[in-house]
Amino acid sequence: MPRFGKRSTKNLLTCAIPLRVLARRVVKRFDCSVVWGRRGKKAQDHALAMGWTSKPWPESVHNVAAPELSYAIDLVPYPYSYAKPDPVRLYYFSGYVRGIAEEMKIKLRHGADWDGDYDINDQTLRDPCHFELVSGVR
Repeated sequence: MPRFGKRSTKNLLTCAIPLRVLARRVVKRFDCSVVWGRRGKKAQDHALAMGWTSKPWPESVHNVAAPELSYAIDLVPYPYSYAKPDPVRLYYFSGYVRGIAEEMKIKLRHGADWDGDYDINDQTLRDPCHFELVSGVR
């Protein structure tokens, strides 16, 4: 059975409890890595420069000061190569995570379908491995 490595475990501990529970359930059947939970200013500035986010520091739900917990998590299927991205695999994984979250009654907004209308083609920022708790669940 897959499980999180040291870096993923460390990153997972910076996430709100519902996201931790979700990620631990996902990894049991679909090996994955936790890329980000809480994200500091330097990392947020880098993500913005790379086009991975549209939010400057401190506007992202990733941006909280320790020991506060992030309301967002970035999960990628493992192994994953940023040098050779595989969008089909990312969207497949994203749908799997969304399905598990719905089954667990965890309300998420995610970067494959920001507006939640089940249409992935109407997005301007495509970030299929970003998942965040919706307001009211925090």
